[in-house]
Parts: sequence; structure tokens; C-alpha cells
Amino acid sequence: LWLRSNLLTEFNPPIALPSPIIELDLSNNKLTKFNPSIPLPINTRIIKLVDNLINSTGWVDSEPWANNLHTTTNGVLQYGGNISSPIGTNFESILTSKGWTFSAY
Repeated sequence: LWLRSNLLTEFNPPIALPSPIIELDLSNNKLTKFNPSIPLPINTRIIKLVDNLINSTGWVDSEPWANNLHTTTNGVLQYGGNISSPIGTNFESILTSKGWTFSAY
């Protein structure tokens, strides 16, 4: 599901996304956090949050989503081009403990 370059300020779909979604591309929007209240499909393996407006507070605000994420998802989160990096944050620790890796691009 590619939603890049749409000037989105938040991503919180009102209904569950279909389960065949493997990649969620939210690059080049105006997101300040990533905390959807409905879980993403369990087979989502790539989340692109590149070139948004996420700062250190935004990564903290994204922790509830990370905490609720299924423990065996093993995905990649791309984060480059935000105001600050998730590297070294509790958000990174939570996702890393669930098998996720981080990529600047």
C-alpha cells in the first residue's frame, strides 16, 4: 500500500487494512508520529516512514503501536529524512526486541 506524497498528517485508518499488505509506504508526508490504533496486518514486513516530520517526541508517541505489535513480525522500518532518528530510543528497543530492523533508507 503506497500512500507516499499525499500530505498526510496522521495515519490511523478507521477499519483494518486487508491482510495481503506486505509493504506500507508513508514516505514524503507530514506525519509527526506513527501510532495507528488498529493493528496492521500481521504479514506487513516493510514500513517506510522516510521524509516525514517525526521528531523525538513523535517516536515516543509511537511506542503504543510498537508495544502492541505482534511479537513475531520481523520487519524493516525505514526512517531517514525525519527531524530525528529512532535509533537509540525506546521505540527502537521495542521493535528490535520483536525482530524488526531499522534502515535510514
